[in-house]
Amino acid sequence: MKINKKSQITAFIIIGLIILFSTVLIFYVKYKIDNKRLIPEIDEIKPEFADVQKYILNCVELLGEEALIKVGEHGGYIDLFSTEYSNKVFNLHPLPYDSDVVYMNKQYPIPYWWHLKTPNNCLNCLVSDENVPTIIEIQDQVNNYVKNNLKECLGDYKTLKKKGYNIEEKGKIEPRTIISKDNVDVYIKYPLKITFNNKETTIENFPTSVELDFEEFFNFANSINQGVKNLQFFETMLMHIVSSYSDLNSNSLPPISASDESFTPIVWSKTAVKYNLKQLIQSHVPFTQIENTKNYEQIITQDELETSMLKLFTIYNNQSYENLEVNFINLDWPIYFDITPNDGSLLKPLSHRTEPPLGILKPTQKNLYHFYYDVSFPVVIEIRDENALNGKGFSFLFAVEATVMDNLNLALWHSGEGTIGPWDQSLVTASLNFKNKKPPVLKKYDETTKTYYNKTYSTPEKKLFCEKNQRISGDITVQVLNEKTKIPVKNVDISFGCGDYSTCSIGSTDEEGEYIGKFPICVGGGFITLNKKGHAPYAKSSLTILPDKTQNFIFNFKKLKKIIVEPRFISTNKIYTLTADGKKQDKTISKSQIQSIKGSATNFIETDEAIISFTKIKEDPFEPNFVRFINFQGENPSGKIELIEGKYKIQGTYLDTTGVIIPKHTKKISDDGSLAYIDEIILDPAPIGGVSINENTGLWTVKESDFNNSKIIIYYFKSTKPKIADELEYALDFTYPSKTFRDLIEPDFVE
Repeated sequence: MKINKKSQITAFIIIGLIILFSTVLIFYVKYKIDNKRLIPEIDEIKPEFADVQKYILNCVELLGEEALIKVGEHGGYIDLFSTEYSNKVFNLHPLPYDSDVVYMNKQYPIPYWWHLKTPNNCLNCLVSDENVPTIIEIQDQVNNYVKNNLKECLGDYKTLKKKGYNIEEKGKIEPRTIISKDNVDVYIKYPLKITFNNKETTIENFPTSVELDFEEFFNFANSINQGVKNLQFFETMLMHIVSSYSDLNSNSLPPISASDESFTPIVWSKTAVKYNLKQLIQSHVPFTQIENTKNYEQIITQDELETSMLKLFTIYNNQSYENLEVNFINLDWPIYFDITPNDGSLLKPLSHRTEPPLGILKPTQKNLYHFYYDVSFPVVIEIRDENALNGKGFSFLFAVEATVMDNLNLALWHSGEGTIGPWDQSLVTASLNFKNKKPPVLKKYDETTKTYYNKTYSTPEKKLFCEKNQRISGDITVQVLNEKTKIPVKNVDISFGCGDYSTCSIGSTDEEGEYIGKFPICVGGGFITLNKKGHAPYAKSSLTILPDKTQNFIFNFKKLKKIIVEPRFISTNKIYTLTADGKKQDKTISKSQIQSIKGSATNFIETDEAIISFTKIKEDPFEPNFVRFINFQGENPSGKIELIEGKYKIQGTYLDTTGVIIPKHTKKISDDGSLAYIDEIILDPAPIGGVSINENTGLWTVKESDFNNSKIIIYYFKSTKPKIADELEYALDFTYPSKTFRDLIEPDFVE
């Protein structure tokens, strides 16, 4: 009999798939069963002790639910301001395009699950999904939350003691959380001795369950994140917006490519274009929908172009999530924006005029409008079930950042199809990495071409570093003392890392300010970080931890100091004048005039608003980020901030909430008298003030003795409202005056 080899191969493939899926299914079921075995049954007790058991179970369930709600509200993290619950240290800068988070309000950060990690002007750019947590990490956070808050919830058993119960602890609280289909099991082992009416018993197992299919939310969030980054969905949306709303009209967006033969070429205000594009992004993002979700509906408008464009804002999805709503949010957040070519604050074409000799023919002019957009903006994605948690409702939120460079999404830009033209991408390994959380290790970098060449080797699985079975050192003793009083500091979170491996949570100090336990091994590149609320972040690097070897570390921990901050304005009229045609002329400021100008600085009025950030310069490269910020609003505002001695960068932006209106006017654009017509420009609110203290302008140094004072006065430069487009460039730029007149913005400590 003749055998069809193709059929035979197909049969083997089918059999192989059956075996594979059977193995996966068995493993999955075994995993679920083994997980369930990790949760002991509830202790059987006599009826007279049931009140105690029920009281503690209620607290465990309440805290488990609270923890999951916080995890959902902050993209998989209970608290992004602290490392108390997770090992990650986030860059919490208030500007979305310079941060790991975007703020729904100043106390409500949402982490990016996908964003440009490097600055927007990068050549070798890194796009990261490193903030996506794992289920195991979330379970650990819930465990820590329950453990840290249980005793407060129990309230020293006052209610039970009034009934005659005596409760004695016989062991530590040991929580365990398991996230599975349909519910989340939250359990604590908490040995207690209970006495009531001369009867005695012991209880230690308190298993409960939160009725929430967290797994469905988390898996759907991961699917959405993968979809928007693989499709470059919001980058594509942005370029559709640019294409649809651009035209040879200064009220529209500048076109990607166009030309005309007018002797009065179109000119745009860069600031107005940024404002208009921001408004378009804000109005279009909420129209994004996912097919087969609860709030999906086909949108039809009276404008055929708009209807067809809105269809492009649909993410197609085969799986049904009819119980879940998905909302896409873009609030009034700052965006990163640049556009080239530009002439400072103006955007104008490349014009070429032909003048035939002897006036035989009329002159002609060709205007080429080729503009390249660089834009980054955030989108917060909310997955919500109104009926979850027995009708209370539950939301899971995370953020993504859309980035376009030279009119291209990052996938195209990195593949060498940017404005400099194509190159041989086989020679290049870019840091854009859609599948792995970290880029490959790169061995060769060409300084001339700013390119990483494809010389790589595989990196080990870095999460294994944090597994318990990797802790094979001898006992490591970490003692933490207050730097001044030398009193032990309890509840200090201790983390350990090695090079670019994952940073692992080791534990926390006890009542004696001490932790004793085993660490993973690391030769030369180890670092310990300490974190506690109200204390300065601390790191000790260049450590070696060896197998079976014991070591002792004593660290002095600094407490943060609270101090009041008040803002003041210095008018830019004090430092330069503007000529009739919008040119700037700096004034000469003598040292004797500095204190006089600062002394006459003005207070905020009701329509003023500002934000300011203080970023401490790290004393150790592994020191956790330390950023504090304050939002000022209204008349004579002030705020409190926690700082420590050291060097700082300060970045502040002022907003005039009454706005700025620059009326329509003309501008001379060439020596032959050619004019451009500039339409009305509206900025509402108007960012016409700011301060920039950094490495370029000169860092701010804070000494320990400075905290003997009661407050800090912070100075902003504030521009007069611009009347023509040319003045906008100076009204919005505070890097130059902050460097040129640096002494005027030196913060003052006052009693």
